[in-house]
Amino acid sequence: MKTCTKCKISKSIDNFTKSSNSKDKLRSWCKKCFADYDKNRRQQLSPNYKRGRTLVRYWPNLSPIEAFLEYEKLLKTQNNACIICGNTKSIKTKSLVVDHCHNTGKVRGILCDVCNLGLGYFKDDVELMKRAIKYIKGEL
Repeated sequence: MKTCTKCKISKSIDNFTKSSNSKDKLRSWCKKCFADYDKNRRQQLSPNYKRGRTLVRYWPNLSPIEAFLEYEKLLKTQNNACIICGNTKSIKTKSLVVDHCHNTGKVRGILCDVCNLGLGYFKDDVELMKRAIKYIKGEL
C-alpha cells in the first residue's frame, strides 16, 4: 500500500506508475490523479503552444510559442498564402507548411502541401525543374 500525495488516499501499488527518481521506484501521485492533472494541463495549453511543438524542429533554438510566432510572422510576410501558388490552405493538413532546405536546415518559406511535395519530388534540383519547365512548354 502507498498513499497518493495528491488525493491523500492509501492505494495498492498497482495504482502507481514506475519512476526511477523515487526511493520506492513509484510516482508519488496515483495513476488517476496524474491522469487528471495531465488532462487539465493539456486543456490549458494554448493551440499556439500545441502547434509550436511541431514547429520547433525548424527553429530548434526557440520555445514552442516562439516557433509558432515565427511561423505566424513569416506567414504574414507572405500575405497568409503559399509563396509559390498563392493558396491559403493546404489540401491534407489545412494549414500551410514550413519549407526548409534539407542540406542546411534553413527555413525558406511557407508553402501549401502540394507545392512542398512538388519541390520534394524534384529533389530541390534546379536543373531538373528547368527540364520540367521545358517539357511543359513542349521544348523537349
